[in-house]
Amino acid sequence: LSSLYSGKNLAFNISIFSAITRVSGYHDGFPGNASNMLFAYNLAEETSLFMAISYFISSIKQHLNSLNKSAEELRYLSYHDKLTELPNRVLLSDRIQQAIAAAKRDKVQMVLMFIDIDKFKPINDALGHAIDDLLLKEIATRIQNCLRESDTAARIGGDEFVVLLPVITEKQDAMLIAEKICSTLNQPFEL
Repeated sequence: LSSLYSGKNLAFNISIFSAITRVSGYHDGFPGNASNMLFAYNLAEETSLFMAISYFISSIKQHLNSLNKSAEELRYLSYHDKLTELPNRVLLSDRIQQAIAAAKRDKVQMVLMFIDIDKFKPINDALGHAIDDLLLKEIATRIQNCLRESDTAARIGGDEFVVLLPVITEKQDAMLIAEKICSTLNQPFEL
């Protein structure tokens, strides 16, 4: 019995690792590469099979945590602009559909504003992409600072933004917000 746990029985150890792999649902073998399996086997020879299994399970947990984090990041990026972190077209479309349904149901008005930054290409050509990115981030922040909590600012591409005001009781309220956005974007930018 002690020879089974001493690491001298390679077939037994590999069958244990195979069994753990099947039970855990992890079908690609050890996380990373073959060196992890060799390290775990050497660990079994020097200490115990229990330690090797613990290492194996720990490796799987680390790998799964890494995969979960990557999946969360991908999920976030599928709904947000990578540069400005504003909602993108996909999330904006969903919010517009919700706003239309709510406006019909509650018999209120909603407003969509399209914002295109004039003469942005010459700035990009003259100062480069790094400054261009900083400017777009600052524009996004300024637009968001003009909105209410329930409103949405989205970047739909390049220098184009959309603002959704899902509930407007008076048309003048939308005009005030539009003027506020224009005023703040006309202020000098310090990058």
